[in-house]
Amino acid sequence: MSSVISVIGLNHTSAPLMIRERMSIPNDTIGILLSSILSKFRDIVSEAVILSTCNRTELYCYCKKEYIQELVLWFSGYGKVDPVYFYNYVSDAAVKHIFSVSCGLNSIVIGEPQILSQMKKSVSLANEAGSLGTYLYKLFQFSFSVSKEVRTHTDLCKNHISISSASIDLVKTVFPELENLNVLFIGAGEIIELCIKSFIKYKYNNIVVTNRTFDRSENLSKKFSIGLLPFKSLSDRLYDFDVVVSCTSSENSIINSSDVTNAFNGKKIKPVVMIDLAVPRDIDTGVSDFENITLYSIDDLQNVIQKGFASRSATIPYANEIIEKKTDDFIKWMKSRDSIQSVLELINRANDISSHEVGIAKKALKAGEPPEIVLERMARRITKKFLHGPISFVNNNVDYNKDILSCILDIFSRCSTNG
Repeated sequence: MSSVISVIGLNHTSAPLMIRERMSIPNDTIGILLSSILSKFRDIVSEAVILSTCNRTELYCYCKKEYIQELVLWFSGYGKVDPVYFYNYVSDAAVKHIFSVSCGLNSIVIGEPQILSQMKKSVSLANEAGSLGTYLYKLFQFSFSVSKEVRTHTDLCKNHISISSASIDLVKTVFPELENLNVLFIGAGEIIELCIKSFIKYKYNNIVVTNRTFDRSENLSKKFSIGLLPFKSLSDRLYDFDVVVSCTSSENSIINSSDVTNAFNGKKIKPVVMIDLAVPRDIDTGVSDFENITLYSIDDLQNVIQKGFASRSATIPYANEIIEKKTDDFIKWMKSRDSIQSVLELINRANDISSHEVGIAKKALKAGEPPEIVLERMARRITKKFLHGPISFVNNNVDYNKDILSCILDIFSRCSTNG
């Protein structure tokens, strides 16, 4: 049974947020899962990489094709999710999918660049876990190259609406003027940093950042010259903010309904926008029950983002052409890689024949036979042994011997007679 490249996963098009957050895998758990799959499927999976973002969780494998459904059941079991939400691709389709993901073609924000750094992180985690082998390493090197070519030679990434700019549009639904607002960012990752960059362009009254790890939020505070809130003071200060944007890697809620109740208890009711960009979610969905609070999730961004998609949709066919060509190139590389063992066996067989005949020739020379006769006999015997297999094969396959003979003649016509 031969091995193939395989993709097993779910994303924002195949599964709703409540399902995706159950399959969200923290970085410190990915290594454990990779070790587990190599151990449990020792004779089935030889290489594996896991990518887990707010929009997708995918398992990339070099594995036996016949066992892919078994792998789907195992992977979906991590989050106790019905396998119906999962897709799987193999061979060419799997390679093409991975290349599309690296270019941002499968993201909520078409052409977004963050997915590339997330994929590189996944490859690094697989390397640390010992699950990154020759095929997946080469595949991801190809994917990074494809991403660079698409982003350089097409307009896919130009004028795109980012998650951060889409978040601003959501704030405008409640606060159209975007002025004199107090904004709180919870988290210190790449998405929060991008959001801060977008928000500081407007005339907000105050922008503050908080995070469970104080040093990381302090670094952002200094970098953008914004306020800093100790994480332990979050609940007590919640009422002070008109806009809250959260994106952490916490497995539990950061803001619960009880926090909102306590924050607003006995105080004047005012409108608040909360945008939860995390998967799993940082803000308890019950918060949306408060009449004065408008709560948005990562999936609510899609309608805003689609508005900017039309201007870039014309460039997608050009991106797909690049992906198609690079997919063919990678498949050719795989086939050449698969043939290496056969080539080595052929070389070893030829060397065995030559070594055997050289040994016979040396004995003949020691016995005093004329060198000319010994060399001519050795050459004839080597030629006879080299051609015995191909000639026998032609004679035993009479229905195809013209094609086979033509192929053999073509091979030998490429042999040099000049040393």
